[in-house]
Formats: sequence, C-alpha cells, structure tokens
Amino acid sequence: MRFEYWQADDGTWTWHLKSSLGDIVAKGVPTSDRDTCFATIKMVKLAASAPCRDITPPRAGLVGASSSSGFMSIRVQPA
Repeated sequence: MRFEYWQADDGTWTWHLKSSLGDIVAKGVPTSDRDTCFATIKMVKLAASAPCRDITPPRAGLVGASSSSGFMSIRVQPA
C-alpha cells in the first residue's frame, strides 16, 4: 500500500491510500497547505494499530444460539 498526495488546480492539497492492486481504500479531504496534508497522512498511519469494533445495530430475528447438556437455547430479537 502507498499514500499518494498532490496539489489540485485550486491550490488545495489532498491524498489517498492505494492498495497493492491500485484500488483507492482511503481518501483525505482537501486542505489548504501541504503540511496539514502530511499531518493527516501521519495520523492515518498511527491509526493502523487502532482496534476495530462492529457497530452494526441489532436486527429483528435470531441474535444468538447456544447448546449445553443437549438442550438448545435460542434468543430472538423482537421486530
């Protein structure tokens, strides 16, 4: 993966992160100067060790099932 940055025709600086296959996997917002653009890239690099958390809201239906002692326990989320 690699970061690419550039100055646009309007004078703003921006960046994106490309995968090894060339797909853009992250984009920065335009900034007024190059130093801010680089600072943002640095923050993204530091965030690589940040934990991931699933924040998908629960949906109606099956939310859990377990089996112990030959009995099945099923929890259902109401609609």
